Amino acid sequence: MAGLLKELWIDLLIGDEAEFFENDTFLSHGMNMSYAVDNDRINFAYKGPRPAIVKNFRTNGTTELTSFIRTDVADHVVLDNYSTQKIVLPHVDLFALPYDKKNSLMVDARLALVASIADEGIWKIGPGSDTANTPIIVVDAANASAQDNYDSITRADIVKLRIEMDLKYPGLKSAEWFLMMDTNAYWQLLATDTVLQQQYGFSSAVGMIMNTKSMPAYIEIADFKIWRDSRTPWYDATNVKLAYGATITPGTHRKSAIAYIRNETFCNALGSTEMFGPVISAGKQAEETSFLSRAYVGPWGVTAANFKYAGAIIRTPAV
Repeated sequence: MAGLLKELWIDLLIGDEAEFFENDTFLSHGMNMSYAVDNDRINFAYKGPRPAIVKNFRTNGTTELTSFIRTDVADHVVLDNYSTQKIVLPHVDLFALPYDKKNSLMVDARLALVASIADEGIWKIGPGSDTANTPIIVVDAANASAQDNYDSITRADIVKLRIEMDLKYPGLKSAEWFLMMDTNAYWQLLATDTVLQQQYGFSSAVGMIMNTKSMPAYIEIADFKIWRDSRTPWYDATNVKLAYGATITPGTHRKSAIAYIRNETFCNALGSTEMFGPVISAGKQAEETSFLSRAYVGPWGVTAANFKYAGAIIRTPAV
C-alpha cells in the first residue's frame, strides 16, 4: 500500500512523462531522450570523420586506394538532481475545500520543477564564447537604446548572425532555426521594424478567418523564428558567458539573444523520481514529503567540441 501511495504522488508530480517537457516552450524545442536514460546517465557516440573521395581513380596494377576506418567518439551526460522543499499538507486542508489541494500542490511543484530545469537549460545552450561552432556577434553600437537601457537588436544584427550560421552550417539553411530574445529587445524590435509591424497588422486584421490569434506565436526574420523569453544568459565585457547562478550586474554585464535548432542543438531527459515519505506527523496532524527528480537539459554531451548549432547576439549597455 505504501508503494502504491508513493506511485500516486509521483504520478501527480510528473504527470505524463512524454508530455513533461511540453509544459515549457523552450523545453519543447529539445529532443526528448528520456527513453535512452540508463542509471540516470545517457551515453552518446559521435560519428568520426568521413572517408576521403578520390576522383577518377584507376589502378595501374600496383596502386591501391588508401584504407579508411571510422573512429567514433564517445560522450555522455549525467542527469542532475532536483529536490523539492519539504511539502507539508495539513489533513484539515483535505476536507471542505472546493478543490483538491493535494493535486494543486503537485501541479505547483511540477511547474516549479519544470521552471528550474528550463532556467538552467537555457543558460547551458547559450554559447560559452565565440568559437568555430558557436558564433557570437555584438549589436551595432549605433543602435538605439531599448527601454532597459541596453542597445537594441535590429534586423541588420539578426541578418549578420544568420550569415554566420549559414557559413558555419551550410547544409542546415532550411533547418528550423529559433532565436530567443529577451522581452525588451523583442518589443523594441517590433516597435521599430516596419516589416514586422505590417506582419502583425496583417495577422490581426478584421476578417482574417484563418487566424485564430491576434498575434503570431513567432515573428520571422532571416529564416529565424523569433520569440521572447527573458531567461537568456548574460555575458561579461569580453563576451564570455557568466557561470550559471553568478551575480549579475546590470549596466556592466551584457544581455543576449540565443539561436538554436529545434531537436538538434540540445536534448532533454527525465530520469527517476524518488519520494521521501509521506510521514504522518501526529503533532502537526499533517503529511510531510519531498521529491528528488533526475533530469537533464543541455548540449549533447560534455565535450565542448561537440556543442554545435548555436549562436548568440550580445546586447551591450547603452552609453
